[in-house]
Parts: sequence; structure tokens; C-alpha cells
Amino acid sequence: MNPAAGGCHTSPMADLLPGLDAALQALNRGDVEPAIALLDESVQWRGRPEGRLWWKFTPVCNGPDEARINFQRQAVKGHTRSRQFQLQQVEQIGQRLVIGGRWTAGDGGGAQAGEFFQVLTVRDGKIVDIEGCTSRRSAMAAARRAS
Repeated sequence: MNPAAGGCHTSPMADLLPGLDAALQALNRGDVEPAIALLDESVQWRGRPEGRLWWKFTPVCNGPDEARINFQRQAVKGHTRSRQFQLQQVEQIGQRLVIGGRWTAGDGGGAQAGEFFQVLTVRDGKIVDIEGCTSRRSAMAAARRAS
């Protein structure tokens, strides 16, 4: 992980960082609860937009229960496709974290199967908002826009 650029960590933010990596490792084993423990009760998770032009939509989860369902789907999808999540970057911008990573083939070869980028808004040590982005550039822009 690349610790935050653009300021020092506040204590709640610093406390959250080890949990992110641990949550992804647990997700790779099919355990979603460490990820759920990082979420605020009122968390909103907007996935990256899907579709084209006027058929675009953005999947949304409201609260930890809906997020749990999404995490479970991701864990099952990763397991059936033998994919592993790897966190590669974390950058702090104000009270937001831009995270980026990749899915790799779980066969140990390390072949990249896809990337993910998200902007996490953190308050009192919990994630209150998650915004999925299509690229690192769009994630950084979203984090700066929201700051």
C-alpha cells in the first residue's frame, strides 16, 4: 500500500488502514464480516456506473445489510473464478481515501483479471460513503471534488 499523500493521517483514518487490507484478505477467504465492521450504519455505496448513454445506471447499496449482500456476491464471484483481491494504493485526501487494487487469478501466477478504484469517505473511524470509479484518475477527481 502507498500511504496517503496530501496530509497526515488523523487517528481514526490511521486506525482504518490496517482494517482495509485485513478485510480484503478475509474477503478472499469468503469472510465478509471484517469488511462490514468497517462500515457506518448509514453507509451508502454507489458502484461504478454501468451501461452506455441513456441506459446508464449506478448500482447502490444503503446500509451494512445491503453492503453485506454485495460483498457476499463479490466473494462468491471471486471464489468461483479463482480470483483474489489485492489492495495496491491508498491515498488520503481530506477525510477521503482513494483506494485502488486489482483482482488477480488465484492460481498463484499473478495474472491481472481486473482493477477497482473507490473513494471512501470516513467519519469517526467508519466508512460512511463509498463511490466506485472507473479509473484512478476519476477516483482522484471525485475525492477532490467532494473535499
